[in-house]
Amino acid sequence: MGAAWTDSIVGPPSLLEDTESDLRKITTYRITGEDVADGTAVFVIQAEARLDFVVEGPVPNQPGLRVKTTMGGTETNVFLVAKDGGAMVNRHRTAVLSGEMEYIGTPQPLVLPMD
Repeated sequence: MGAAWTDSIVGPPSLLEDTESDLRKITTYRITGEDVADGTAVFVIQAEARLDFVVEGPVPNQPGLRVKTTMGGTETNVFLVAKDGGAMVNRHRTAVLSGEMEYIGTPQPLVLPMD
């Protein structure tokens, strides 16, 4: 009970031609309780993650036009994990991300907010 750990994920480089990506997710987990779910004894694990990503690449069929998408935010999770065997019994996840899409190469700046 109370055990905590952190996990980091870094996305691989884009496989698309002339496209760059930077994807990162850092999650902190903590065992916060024990319970029974559908007759199975479980650990309750709460997690909070910070997500950030940037992807920039060409717009298909639009020569000279690129789009850069930037997003970031927080994801929260509650996992129910079987004490015997470690199988995930249930998961509840919510996330709030915000950012923008910036079109590069347009006659006038075009930036669209996203949530």
